Amino acid sequence: EYSVARATFDLSMTDISEIARNSVLQSDFEMDWKKKWLGDDFIKGINYCDELKTHVPLIRSKYRSEHLAMEQMLVSLISAGKGKSVLREMMRQFSIAREAQIDILLNHSLEVPQDL
Repeated sequence: EYSVARATFDLSMTDISEIARNSVLQSDFEMDWKKKWLGDDFIKGINYCDELKTHVPLIRSKYRSEHLAMEQMLVSLISAGKGKSVLREMMRQFSIAREAQIDILLNHSLEVPQDL
């Protein structure tokens, strides 16, 4: 299955490793098997999955975990009827951040010689 998915969707080995890790996490395998494949302390949370066993970088695992939590929060807020105001505020904050990034780049670009 994994080799077909890798070829079909042009996945990297890290992508495949992440899919395999998630499959083990969601599976009904006995705890001893999960510890063998994910690391002894995996049950403590995403920070404790053993990178050497899973071949999934911690930064990638954290990114997925944080974004899943944010998406779940957003769904909860939308279902509570706060969706429009939350999305409006998020758009405002993104605009502020984007303008700040542009200002920083423009201010620092003046320091870079143009003939590079």
